[in-house]
Amino acid sequence: MPQSTIMNIRNRFVILYLIIFFTFSIIGIFTYFSFKRIQNLNNVDKNVHQLYAHALELRILEGDFLRWELFNPEYFKTGKSTYVERFDSTYSTAIELFSALKNNRFSKKIDVNDDLLAIETQLVEYHQSFEQLEKEKRELGFKDWGIEGQMRKAIHSVEEELKQLNMPKLQVHMLMLRRHEKDYLLRRDLSYKDKFSKEQLAFCSSVKQSGLSNSTQDEFLNYLALYKTTFLKLIEKDQFIGESQSHGLLASSHQNISSIILDIDKLSEHISLTTQKNINFIIVFLFIFIVACATISTWIGRYIFQRIIKIMGGEPEEVALIANNIAKGNLQIKFDDTKDYEGVMKSMVTMTRKITGIIQNIYTSSDQVVQASQQFSATSLNISQGAFQQATSIDEIVETVGHISQNISNNAANALETEKITQAVKSSISEIKVQSDLSLETNKTISDKIEMINEIATQTKILALNAAVEAARAGIHGLGFTVIAEEVKRLAENSNMAAGEIIKLTHSSLVESENVSKLISGIIEPIQKSTQLVHQISEASQEQHYGAQQIVSTIHGLYQLSQENASASEEMASNTVELEEQINSLKDMVAYFNIGDNYAYKGQAISIKAHKNKKKKNSKKPTNNE
Repeated sequence: MPQSTIMNIRNRFVILYLIIFFTFSIIGIFTYFSFKRIQNLNNVDKNVHQLYAHALELRILEGDFLRWELFNPEYFKTGKSTYVERFDSTYSTAIELFSALKNNRFSKKIDVNDDLLAIETQLVEYHQSFEQLEKEKRELGFKDWGIEGQMRKAIHSVEEELKQLNMPKLQVHMLMLRRHEKDYLLRRDLSYKDKFSKEQLAFCSSVKQSGLSNSTQDEFLNYLALYKTTFLKLIEKDQFIGESQSHGLLASSHQNISSIILDIDKLSEHISLTTQKNINFIIVFLFIFIVACATISTWIGRYIFQRIIKIMGGEPEEVALIANNIAKGNLQIKFDDTKDYEGVMKSMVTMTRKITGIIQNIYTSSDQVVQASQQFSATSLNISQGAFQQATSIDEIVETVGHISQNISNNAANALETEKITQAVKSSISEIKVQSDLSLETNKTISDKIEMINEIATQTKILALNAAVEAARAGIHGLGFTVIAEEVKRLAENSNMAAGEIIKLTHSSLVESENVSKLISGIIEPIQKSTQLVHQISEASQEQHYGAQQIVSTIHGLYQLSQENASASEEMASNTVELEEQINSLKDMVAYFNIGDNYAYKGQAISIKAHKNKKKKNSKKPTNNE
């Protein structure tokens, strides 16, 4: 069976296996996340049950506080209660559970956040009512603390006064007040409040009529007023708090906690129903999904097997027989030309016929290639001989052009040297001209300065005459000045004569300097022209030198190319011989295949019939290929 068909069949089975694998993977993943969802719902339900337990614990702690802590003197003494602390701790834990439940994404999915918020609001109100209850109870007091303690203190003061006075009528009033007080505390009946007030007024009236001193009466009346005030406050607090869980603050607190417990219970039932619905949905979905995937896998498997049969186009044994014979080199396979082949069988038939045609063409072409290679070898030898002769001629040309290039190079070097000398002479003469011009300017400056000295000598002579005139006027006192004036005059005349001679010499030097400058200017121009000509000769020599080098380089390239052509021709000739050997080797290899002609040996031929496939009525008849 051909490798391509094997791979195709294998890929189809791989696809089937992958579909089954992914089906069970999806089932597993869906089951995992479904159980994860159920677990999260159970966690939510568990937290709700914890809230239920905390709510019950709060109600129990409230009852324990009312039953036990309100009769504990230590609580009123220190203001600290274990039940209150446990109540606050339980409340904080419940609030944290509410926050966790509200932030849980599954709580949002099952839409219980509004219920949680309502229950949390009720819990906050319940906590506030408990704090108010605890505050009111602490203010109400017990025994010696709070309002009850103040009332007991007032009663004790009144009773102490009555013991000292020993007045039975007043003691009767006190006993009646205590009776109304006890009756109210036992029955929580407000009618005893009115009776207490009337008896207190009667008591005060009796005190005023008792004949006691004003100070004693005032003290007694103050105790009675305090007793009445504290008792009325006690009644007011007691009514506000409530005598049972059906009145006052106790009723509100009890109603809140009962409502909280009821709402939590309903919420727990809702979450349980939701969880059960999710479980039922998961079971139904998994059943439908498994049935659908099994159906799809069965259909795909059936399709794959049908495709395999269609791809083979015949019995697998026949396909294997053809492949084995081709592998052994036996191409004498007779196919039924009257039948149509399909699938792999068709490909095997086509391949067999193609290989047979190729082998026949190889045998025919090999002889033609051998003849062409022999002709090509002779031509290569002729080209090789011509290339060697051409290389010899080019070598002689290279030597001649090398001598010419050397002479041009020497001329270029001499021209450059002449140009450098001319440039040096030009520079020296230019420098001499500059110095001559400077000397001319200097002589002009000296001439100007000497004329200035000559003028100074003339002025000095005039001053000497003026001095001699003034000395003559001075008489005998001016004799010394006369001598000095004559001497100055003599010096001025000498200076004037010397200055005149120097001016003549300077003018003569100026004329000679100007002549020298003109002669130098006349020399510079021919030297400059000569320098330009030498420079042009040098550049032309350099260009000739570079041109000769390029010619030499090109001829060297031609020489190298001719050498390479000669070597290539020899190599082509040797390759032609090797090609003949390879062609003979190719014939030996192709001789492995048996095509039943004179080109190779004759072996046993096999016959293959076409596989009959059921065709649809409306399908067109396939055409014969190959």
